[in-house]
Amino acid sequence: QQQQQQQQQQQQQQQQQHSQQQQDGGAQVKDKNKNVGLSLVAIALGTVALAYLAVPLYRLFCQQTGYGGYVSHDRVTAAEQYEMRTDRPLVVRFSSSSHASMPWQFYPLQREIKLVPGQSVLVMYKAKNPTDEDIVGVASYNVSPARAGLYFHKIEFFCDDEQLLRAHEEVDLPVLFHIDKAFADDMSMKDVHDITL
Repeated sequence: QQQQQQQQQQQQQQQQQHSQQQQDGGAQVKDKNKNVGLSLVAIALGTVALAYLAVPLYRLFCQQTGYGGYVSHDRVTAAEQYEMRTDRPLVVRFSSSSHASMPWQFYPLQREIKLVPGQSVLVMYKAKNPTDEDIVGVASYNVSPARAGLYFHKIEFFCDDEQLLRAHEEVDLPVLFHIDKAFADDMSMKDVHDITL
């Protein structure tokens, strides 16, 4: 009988230990599940953040490197304005197009201009809203050939800013820019005589 009681006590102890192990194991599984869940939420939030930031980061990259024909903003001092490279004349052509869903009429007032690197130039684009509704539009731009975008410096430019045109309104939009004089010394630009904005 004493032996039976000892066996029963051992079985009870084993059951208690087994029960305790199951509880500990369950808690560990819950902790692992919680960690996996938190990791998945963090990954999802990180993916959303990267998707949201992708366009502005890409635009910043392009503006800093001239990649994709993006042009850089610049401020020209009076002294710099007169430092021109007359030995390297260029033709800059201006073009425009509108998305099919945009009813505006949008075009450059000059189709092309002759200039030299270092020379500041002002050209105008015309935007007309022929509809009976007010419409907000945003222009985007690039430079062709794309490698010339590194040297195309805009001083005043309407692109990337929202433009509100009231019904039947028309406006002239300025583009003040210059081609960096370093363009003339870049051997990779030797064959470039025409640039299109």
